[in-house]
Amino acid sequence: MKKTITVLLISLAINNSAFSDSLLVNKTDDGKATVWLNEKYMRFTFTEEKQNDDSPAPSADMITNFSSGKTYMINHKEKVLLDTSSTPMFSGGMMPEREPANNPDILYTRKGAGETIASLKTTRYEVSIKGKKCFDMWLTKDSAYTRIIKKIDSAQGGGGDAYGDICENIHENSTSYDEKYGYPVKTITADGKLNMLVVEFKTNVNAPRKYLSFPAGYKIMTMTEMMQKGRPPGNDQ
Repeated sequence: MKKTITVLLISLAINNSAFSDSLLVNKTDDGKATVWLNEKYMRFTFTEEKQNDDSPAPSADMITNFSSGKTYMINHKEKVLLDTSSTPMFSGGMMPEREPANNPDILYTRKGAGETIASLKTTRYEVSIKGKKCFDMWLTKDSAYTRIIKKIDSAQGGGGDAYGDICENIHENSTSYDEKYGYPVKTITADGKLNMLVVEFKTNVNAPRKYLSFPAGYKIMTMTEMMQKGRPPGNDQ
């Protein structure tokens, strides 16, 4: 009997963990990205570093339904959820094909143990492509962080900009390398500028009430429908 109860408790704990909320906050070179997610939904907001104080709303506010694979841009002013899967510029239809993830020209050179960042132990690497140094990266193989990043990546379609700087496309082409070396926690460009830094990472926490669900009373629209009505796609308030 005691063994049965123990098994049930362990099973319950595993199930609760699988469906609990997680939080990831990144500082970037131009603002702050915040991601809340669970097994059903992901909510992404981005706030520009130099955002106008008169506009406290995030520059971008989006919600993903993992079951349908669709992502919606939230327009709070119009109370509209814009289906980005119907829009080539968001779904990747307007983007050129990216290089294969196993690009042999990407080189990771281990520089030793890195500092602990947001409770994540890291290893520091110098990353170059085609002989050009691109980044110093602090990578982690933390299992919880890996699981969350893979979940986030599963919701992101499209490819990198084949016409952009080769260094900027490393993030779009590094899937197989992430598995081998770990996932980025901190990235510094070759000229010493901050590209990305995880400032907060938590699992088994509670998102704000009703945050990971579709806002009540909001209408789902395609980009075509919104443009026909003369409404802006953004989140201006």
